[in-house]
Amino acid sequence: MRKRRIIGYIIDLFIMAICLSLIYVIIPKSKEIKLLEQDNSSLRQEYFENDITFNQYVKGYTKNIYEIRSKELKQTYLYIGLLIIYFVILPSIWKGRTIGSYISKLQIENFRDGKAKWYQFLIRAIIINGLGYVLFSLLFTMILKGNSYFIGISILTIIQLLLLLICCFWIVIKKESRGLHGILSGTEIVKIINGGLHEKNY
Repeated sequence: MRKRRIIGYIIDLFIMAICLSLIYVIIPKSKEIKLLEQDNSSLRQEYFENDITFNQYVKGYTKNIYEIRSKELKQTYLYIGLLIIYFVILPSIWKGRTIGSYISKLQIENFRDGKAKWYQFLIRAIIINGLGYVLFSLLFTMILKGNSYFIGISILTIIQLLLLLICCFWIVIKKESRGLHGILSGTEIVKIINGGLHEKNY
């Protein structure tokens, strides 16, 4: 069961990576963003060649990162929409399945009584599928600037990584193999056998 879950999760991540790439095809990077990215590359080179101090590098880098993110709001909105469509709407209308879980012959169900609700998929997406991270990143872009933004986004990244580790750890140690996202959302993963029968993830 755990191998199936890993395979399904990797497939879903791969699909979202393709979707993210397509977003940048639909809305390509502006000249300003490309110039800011080039400036970051120049800052790195100057730092490694000892032409600038570490503080100068960090100050310039964090300023550029904030400017890049503030100019990529359309891409961020699209990505949020894709995450909601794929991890919330799709399983809500497709018996608790994403493409990855369908290929792995798994589906998400309510832990108590079968069919999961849309808000349960939303909770899962916020915790384990990066939706919470992207939403808070967007919020930080709107309310923070420069160094404050960089510190905020760094803390957010650490929190997201810790959540992923905790979820994986709980899946391994819990008898029911339910991660934090499954417990908080009241859901579980079941295996589909013989087309329609379900096998609990125990």
